[in-house]
Amino acid sequence: GLASRSGFAGDALVAHYARLARGGIGLLCSEPLLALPPGGLPPPHLGAYDDAFVPGLQQLARAAGAHGAHLLLSLEAPAALAARPDLAPVREALLLAAWRAHAAGADGILL
Repeated sequence: GLASRSGFAGDALVAHYARLARGGIGLLCSEPLLALPPGGLPPPHLGAYDDAFVPGLQQLARAAGAHGAHLLLSLEAPAALAARPDLAPVREALLLAAWRAHAAGADGILL
């Protein structure tokens, strides 16, 4: 619940991840990041569906890594979209979100 209403990682969220890492947690699994625009989901919900999210995600990865923790970013697509007969757009969005997680310096992803 610390993401901005537009899906960006702000100072409060970065500080939260830094506190967790500083406390000795070795592996942080993020809250879900949307690989597709939110549609009807209630904000705040972290985004990974646009390159504009990468700098904030980099801050999360740096905050975790500065204290020796690894960060896995959890990517998700709303169930209504995942139930569509043509999954190609969902697959493409998850692939792009995974590349953004890599560009941000995350240690891995969860799907």
